Amino acid sequence: MRSVFKPFYMHGKKIILTLAILSLVNCKKEVSDEPINASVNNQNLDCATCPSLFHPFTDLSNEVTETCDDFTNEDIYPSDFILTEGIIGYSQEGTHSITLLEGGFVQINEGATEPGFYGANSLIFDFDGSDQTATFIVYGFEGSFDEMGFSVNGSPTVYYSETFPYTVEGVTIDIDLSIPDIADWEAFEVTFTGEIDYITQLQFESGITELCVSKVIPPEPPVINQDTYVYFDAFYNYDGTELGSYPNYKTPLGYYGLQATNMVIKFDEFLGYEPTKLSFVHAYSEDQSKLVNVQLPNTPLIITVPDSLNYYLEPYGYGIEHYFKTGANLWVDQSSPPVTGKVLDSIIITGNNINEVILGANLNESELRSICTYYEQ
Repeated sequence: MRSVFKPFYMHGKKIILTLAILSLVNCKKEVSDEPINASVNNQNLDCATCPSLFHPFTDLSNEVTETCDDFTNEDIYPSDFILTEGIIGYSQEGTHSITLLEGGFVQINEGATEPGFYGANSLIFDFDGSDQTATFIVYGFEGSFDEMGFSVNGSPTVYYSETFPYTVEGVTIDIDLSIPDIADWEAFEVTFTGEIDYITQLQFESGITELCVSKVIPPEPPVINQDTYVYFDAFYNYDGTELGSYPNYKTPLGYYGLQATNMVIKFDEFLGYEPTKLSFVHAYSEDQSKLVNVQLPNTPLIITVPDSLNYYLEPYGYGIEHYFKTGANLWVDQSSPPVTGKVLDSIIITGNNINEVILGANLNESELRSICTYYEQ
């Protein structure tokens, strides 16, 4: 296992760098808790805010593509009545099939009062398995919502009478009832977000008029300068395989990503003291990975979950305080409001001379943030 540590020596430029940089990275007490949410970010530390300003990471952006299929367009989906199992059309610029299962019927654009795909059936919409958002416009009678529903990636059927948002097979589903009605029908948008292979829409005297699919096209991996005192590096799984090496966005508090990353920090190159406490925060969805990487002076790279950190670090003279909170906020970029209802691990590491560290998380739509140091004489 490779190490980022080097023998201790005095850095001649330390004092100069301290005066210039300490105001950015040293902990500062602030009254406001927006957007830092200080009471849960760094509990039991005399450090209200210390957001991860080390690396701005503003040179990376993802391209978002969107395709929309209007099933009421009779030039593309001409009027028809189908009882036979099989493909009835295609979506996403003709690349993914729409299949009627045996035992139902679909009526395609037979009239203005029943536009798009209307019927009583199971329609399978195929996708490419990537992380994406698929939004359908659905209509039906509200009293029949307990007989209308969907299945994602082969999951059991979930009915529209359930409480939303709803998560199944790692895909989050939400509905919006505020859109205009269609003829005499109650219309709503249903949005699926996650890694989608296929969605089966269970229709019961109901219809579907539109499908829009948006997905992120990741850019080429950035070139990370590893000659500086803070940089991103490979994150490791239990078996030693790499899960990622950089985040995707800077947030007000840290970094948000779709993969995994480790942050290598050489505090002794710019701090005027050697930290005796270090805290960091990982915010994520409840059903996602808690895996973290941690390496401290004189330790190997530790790959584990927060609850096990104390077991691995105690033999090296370090102590761990682990705080867990539900209903927390998660930031995905610099400008968007936070996503609510997430879980948060606030981890405090105590020890002597914590001057060079690796801290990382399997981000996977989560946020590594608020890396904060503290000195106790």
